[in-house]
Amino acid sequence: MSTAANGSNKSQVSDRSPFVGRSTELAELHEFTLEVRRGQPYLVLVEGSAGFGKSTLIRHFLNDLNDLDDLNECIVVRAGANETEMLLPFGVINQLVDSAGTQATEGLPLLTTIKSADLDPLAVGAEFLVAMGNLQVDHQLVVVVVEDLHWIDMQSAQALLFAFRRMQRDRVLGIVSARTAELGRLGDGWSSMMGGGHRSGRIHLEGLSPFEVGELARSLGVSGLTDRAVARLHEHSGGSPLHCRALLEELDSGRINQMSTDLPAPRALSSIVLQRVSLLSPAAQKLAMATAVLGMQCPPALAAGVAGLSPWVSAYDELVASGLVFEDVTGSPRMMHFSHSLVQRAIYDDLGPSVRRTLHRLAAGLTAGPPSLLHRVGAAEGSDETLARDLEVAAHQAEVAHAPAQAVAWLRRAADATAASSERERLLLDALLLAINSGDFVASAGLTRELEDFDRSPRKSGLLGHQAMVSGQFALAETLLTEAWHTPDIPTQANYRASAASSMAMYLLLMGRSEEAVEWGELAAATVHDDVALTRHIQNFLSLNLVFSGRADEGMAVLGSVPEAPADVPMVLTSALVFRGIGKLFQDDLAGAYRDLSTARTRHLAGLSFNFDSHGLTFLVDVAYRAGAWDEASVHADFAVSLAHDADRLWDYGFVHAHAALVPAARGEWAVAQAHIDEAWTWADGFGVGMPLALTTTAKASMLAAQQRWADVLVAVGLLRSFGQLSTLGRPGIYNWRPFEVEAQIMLGQLDDAGRTLEEFRSAIPDSGLQSAEMDYWRLKGQLDDARGDVGEANEAFGQALLLAATVTNPFQIGQAELADGWRLIGQGRHDEAKASLETAFRRFSALKAIPYMTRCEAAMASVGAPVPTIAPNPSLGLTPTELVVARLVGNGASNRDVASELYVSVKAVEFHLSNIFDKLDIRSRRDIAARLVV
Repeated sequence: MSTAANGSNKSQVSDRSPFVGRSTELAELHEFTLEVRRGQPYLVLVEGSAGFGKSTLIRHFLNDLNDLDDLNECIVVRAGANETEMLLPFGVINQLVDSAGTQATEGLPLLTTIKSADLDPLAVGAEFLVAMGNLQVDHQLVVVVVEDLHWIDMQSAQALLFAFRRMQRDRVLGIVSARTAELGRLGDGWSSMMGGGHRSGRIHLEGLSPFEVGELARSLGVSGLTDRAVARLHEHSGGSPLHCRALLEELDSGRINQMSTDLPAPRALSSIVLQRVSLLSPAAQKLAMATAVLGMQCPPALAAGVAGLSPWVSAYDELVASGLVFEDVTGSPRMMHFSHSLVQRAIYDDLGPSVRRTLHRLAAGLTAGPPSLLHRVGAAEGSDETLARDLEVAAHQAEVAHAPAQAVAWLRRAADATAASSERERLLLDALLLAINSGDFVASAGLTRELEDFDRSPRKSGLLGHQAMVSGQFALAETLLTEAWHTPDIPTQANYRASAASSMAMYLLLMGRSEEAVEWGELAAATVHDDVALTRHIQNFLSLNLVFSGRADEGMAVLGSVPEAPADVPMVLTSALVFRGIGKLFQDDLAGAYRDLSTARTRHLAGLSFNFDSHGLTFLVDVAYRAGAWDEASVHADFAVSLAHDADRLWDYGFVHAHAALVPAARGEWAVAQAHIDEAWTWADGFGVGMPLALTTTAKASMLAAQQRWADVLVAVGLLRSFGQLSTLGRPGIYNWRPFEVEAQIMLGQLDDAGRTLEEFRSAIPDSGLQSAEMDYWRLKGQLDDARGDVGEANEAFGQALLLAATVTNPFQIGQAELADGWRLIGQGRHDEAKASLETAFRRFSALKAIPYMTRCEAAMASVGAPVPTIAPNPSLGLTPTELVVARLVGNGASNRDVASELYVSVKAVEFHLSNIFDKLDIRSRRDIAARLVV
């Protein structure tokens, strides 16, 4: 027996629709259900053209769940997206939360305050994942249904995708319906998720066959149709169940048999709907019209209020009996839904302009918040300055609530409502700024076209220049941003010029022109006036530009007013924490970088939405990689990749995939590393931007060096060298490809080239020093001197490298020095010393599971007959990276829910990993983990 989460025994949706021709698709849904019962979550897309029976299929499937005696308790959580509510942030998530009930949301603060809090969609998605786990406490099957996904609000879309991507071992079946080819609005994340895979399915509904059309006729009580009439009905309707049914209910078999070519075509469905409306009583007609103005669904009492009906129950009963609407009693209050969006649209479009405006005006008075504002827009006649001001206020509220898509939409409507050209331009530019900052390239492109007819100004040129930059039109971007800066110095436009200068600094940093970037950042900082948010933004990038240009001390001083203790940093300065953390990373302060970046991540976990949250996580991967916490780095990297793709942050793809390749490259997981490198190169090379190109080159050189493909290392590095800007893109500590280049030249016997390249490397080290880079320099110098036969110089160089190793916190880097030192000592016949150095290196590489480098250590020891350790100390004890992280968190006292929150997975996934951990470690209790593992 299935149960809705609010305690009802059935889904309780009345359904008068006949069910014909969908038995195969229904069986597919039941097959997915069986897989989910075995602990394999699935997300299934039911797609098809309008009127092809998506909702009917889903309703019959849910009814079947009610009737299956052998099925354990089933919880159904439902929502329906609505074209009129696409701008309401978390509208669909709110419906799902209401449907799930308090059992699901207990102890989840974001979901219980979602209607009023300013929340990040991905943090909401993480809590929704936990909520679905709460519903499975007694091993129930949970079915999450979202109909008309193509109309979902973007915040809910991001949250749902985030949650479904991270379900593991959950007994959750997600069913979403959408019109064919209309998921594009939701971005690449949804399209990728539904593109096929082990946890997604797709059911495409085609039109009914002629035989099925005949079956539909018989199920509706229409008998006596000739085969020719059925074929003609099929041809005219395209097999659309909705259109076939409408024709069959309006025309008897005799009329259909007699008709030749004058059957209403599918596009004339509205006339059939309106004919049915005309047969209703005047009161029911008024109720239908009011409901159409309110949208696809609404409480019947609200529709009655807009229609001016009292009493209204008999009119409502008549409307439901007509089949134009149906009643859903699973939620509170009860809702009536149109049977199909085409029905709602037909009735709405038939309303005359004056009637439509009157009904919208009445609806505005009976609703509140965004719905009321939308009805005021619908009721407006021409320009309305009061409405324009209220829309702008709503846009500001949406921006504060981190709902940029809604804010952009309000601003565009405000621009339409104002009569003044200057005001319209200002509002459209405000909208463009929001669209750019939120990464909504579709909206920003549309706004760019709308702004073409306005005169050039510092603000317009600056924003269009920024838009050109994020669109990959770099020459145009530089032209427009320069034009914005050189506009006559009008005091009221100073901040527009400062913003343009900051965008230019960002562009130059991405291109690797850091010295110029610093100059533009300083111009921006000197120009900005009385704009706290813009000032912070400028300071953040100026700090980073200074670090990238080798002036790290100056860069960190720019953020000197930010409290040193991350916990003391105000929430509004969280982005500064990210930039400071990146700066510390590039100065070898791994502990400080971890504190700053992990604090920013914790705030993101708690629901705070801020710019550059993905950058914080990406560089946290780099911190963990350099610190030797490779399992944590792998887990963070997987999440960073998923985060970028979930949010369609195209610019981040090169960054996240390049970082995600580092650990598998050094561990010998070649296929995984190569896949990330290929993805990173596609985006980095496609945009032609220096920073991701340099990061990708570092990852690629790392993998090729691990494979000892030295000639290919030089080819990879040569591509980056041809890009130029090596003063930035080759700066040690930031981009670490230079040591691989030098080592490749040494291994290929290109000693003169290696000497020149090594000195170039040394000259690139910042004047303030960088111990990790200096250790690499001395290690490489020792290898080069050894290759040249200069024993004394080689010994001195390795002595310097190993002395610096005591102050460096990168175990992989230290292991490389020890391995190279072992080969040097072997060459000098100092086998006992070589054995000690190689065994130490072997232990470091073993702890990292860096198999290619362990193999090199073994080969070196075997060359002198030294015994190779058969079992290396391995703190992972055979656990996967994720299992190891789970074990360490649990060993430190974290609850399953705490671990799930930390790793953005479900509690069920944590339970699954713990079960594997218990088996592999041969323990029976979580209390035993700490004793078996170094935590």
